[in-house]
Amino acid sequence: MAETAIVVLDRSPHQSEYLVQSFKEHEIPVIYNAVLDPILDLPDEYRRRLYLVDYHTLTLEKRESVIKLFKGLKNEDRVIVYNVTPDANKRIVFYELGAFRVFDRTVNIEEVCANALWWYEQITTHPDISDVLMEGRLENIEFIHFLWGLARRKVSGILELTMKRNHGEIYFKNGQIIHAQVLTHQGLDGLLHMALWQNGTFSLKRHNTKDIEQTIHNTLLGLIILISDLKLKLFSIQDQFKSEMSVLQLVNAGDLPLYKINLDAGFVEYLSQPREYGDVLENPFYPNHQTMMILQQLKKTGLLRVNEPIETIIEKEAPAFEHIYESVNTLNEFRFDPETLKQIKTTLALNTEAPAKVVVICDDEELLKHYLASLAGGADRVIFEYNMHFIRFSLGEGYEIILIGMMANPQLLRLLSVMSEEINGFIFLINAQNLANVGYYSYLINQSLVQHPVPAACAVTFFNERQMLEKIKNHFFLNWNVAWTQFEANDADSMVQILSSISPVEPIEGKEKEEEGEEE
Repeated sequence: MAETAIVVLDRSPHQSEYLVQSFKEHEIPVIYNAVLDPILDLPDEYRRRLYLVDYHTLTLEKRESVIKLFKGLKNEDRVIVYNVTPDANKRIVFYELGAFRVFDRTVNIEEVCANALWWYEQITTHPDISDVLMEGRLENIEFIHFLWGLARRKVSGILELTMKRNHGEIYFKNGQIIHAQVLTHQGLDGLLHMALWQNGTFSLKRHNTKDIEQTIHNTLLGLIILISDLKLKLFSIQDQFKSEMSVLQLVNAGDLPLYKINLDAGFVEYLSQPREYGDVLENPFYPNHQTMMILQQLKKTGLLRVNEPIETIIEKEAPAFEHIYESVNTLNEFRFDPETLKQIKTTLALNTEAPAKVVVICDDEELLKHYLASLAGGADRVIFEYNMHFIRFSLGEGYEIILIGMMANPQLLRLLSVMSEEINGFIFLINAQNLANVGYYSYLINQSLVQHPVPAACAVTFFNERQMLEKIKNHFFLNWNVAWTQFEANDADSMVQILSSISPVEPIEGKEKEEEGEEE
């Protein structure tokens, strides 16, 4: 019996051809079909299979057939579902059915393929990887639903959680949580600490937990109620500190006894130095939920200095971005035909002495991150500073572009106002499936161009069958003649082609005076 094969279920000719050809180039056995039924009755010629399943293809199949696929999985089989709509509940359903990984549609087909190739390499070089029952990203799951799913499957093992600043473990026995540990926080405190993490990775591994000392005796239902109540209680506190990059510092520590605040001496010393809010939450003295309540009390009494990221920048004469640009290595190279390159050079005032700086603005955080990571060649190659994302790439012949990613939120105009650097252009990314805040986004586009009237383009993606570019354009209320284009979010070449759509902008006659009157 052969060892491993990859099975592709996808009705999209473009996606399926890309996957099948990629696996064949790596000499990996691959089985392809556009419909599910033939895949359900494959002969047992392989010891293990990795199923790559397109979500849209599954929606066209019978419910019974989909359930049969997951129920028929052998111990070493794995399923990756991709192109799922950005709905946490839908992803949870697939995890509960037994999926190994679930990717929403912001993950392009190249990344899905790379993930499958990584798995194939791992399973062929480290066969014991089968000890990993499930892994993924915390932001793609609803933690409470996830715990219910593990309870229903009566899982015994270790759930490892890793985020940017910390790492912890939760121990399960027959689906019940018996122990948790992160830093010095154990038992219930450790569990509640990790339950508040929103970003990071998780990995569920087989492990014999019968000899683990039980430090958590609550029922799963009781724990879920505790977690839900805690999140509600802390929501307003989290909102007070705005960003993980807000800088906190304890001041006038000698006044603590006056307010009857009794704190660990180590924590007092720790907080007496300026620290980012995200770092403070992961301190070794108190779990994060207790830390939030302490910080709220200190803020109310005036003993906590809080500088939001943008306020910290404005306190300086001008933000020095030069060191950021220097640290952004040239990552990828994209080639244009000579005529298009000449047009881009003219529009963005490109020269070989310094990179052109193009600001990319979006009101959909996932789309913004995905766009920049795709052009950079991976999320780990995107630099994040001052609430902005930076990537750098080459157009060949010595010409370079720096993209500066910003969210379309209340901080945007303040960020743009303190940028002393010359901005060469704007790209406004638009998710056609997320048009709930077009009024506010239109306002931010207009005001961005008032501050910096440079060439720009509005670029739209994720159309459905009934949408057209002109209809999307009509949703926006712009005071400027801005070029509009569309792109494929799963194609890096399509993404970079937006540069060729950037064009000079002009205020629409009549609207500029109206806007000035409204401001007065």
